[in-house]
Amino acid sequence: MSDIHTQAYEAKDFESKAEHLLHEVRDTGGLIEITEEGQDSVFMIKANRTQLLSLMEDLAILSGIQEGLNDAKAGNLHSLDDVFSDLGHL
Repeated sequence: MSDIHTQAYEAKDFESKAEHLLHEVRDTGGLIEITEEGQDSVFMIKANRTQLLSLMEDLAILSGIQEGLNDAKAGNLHSLDDVFSDLGHL
């Protein structure tokens, strides 16, 4: 899949290692995963604001596409005529 270096740490260890982890991400360009008891994850990545906003936009677009695919698979489809008719444009 990818050759990005990834390391996982428990949230309880984060405070004592925060500065080290920040430097590690900045220096290696890797990915740090912080979990709480092996569950919910937070990730630290090296990115500037523009890169991060672009990535978030991409994820929102992909999420919308996936939602549409799920709707289509479930049979939740409407013709273009029905949509415009419902909006009162036809």
